[in-house]
Amino acid sequence: MNTVEIIEKYELAKRLKFCKRQVELMVNAGVIPAIKLGRAVRFDYHEVIEAIKNHPDIEGALREKREEMEKRYAENKARRETTTTPAR
Repeated sequence: MNTVEIIEKYELAKRLKFCKRQVELMVNAGVIPAIKLGRAVRFDYHEVIEAIKNHPDIEGALREKREEMEKRYAENKARRETTTTPAR
C-alpha cells in the first residue's frame, strides 16, 4: 500500500538537507515531480525519493539547467545594456 505524504518546499529541502533553491532547480530541471496548485508548489515525499533514486544523472540535469539559466541571464543583461532609456 502506497502512502501519500504531501509536503511543502521548505519541508522537502529540510528532509533532503538541501536549500530551497536546490529544490527549485530540481523541479525546473525535471528531476523531481511537483504538484502545482495555483502559485503554491507541493511535493509527494515518496514520489520525490523514488524519482531521485531512479534518475540516471541528477548532477548533469542540474548543471544543464544552471547553464541554461546563466545564458538567459547574460542575454537579458546584454539586452538591458543595449537598450537606451529616455531622459527624464
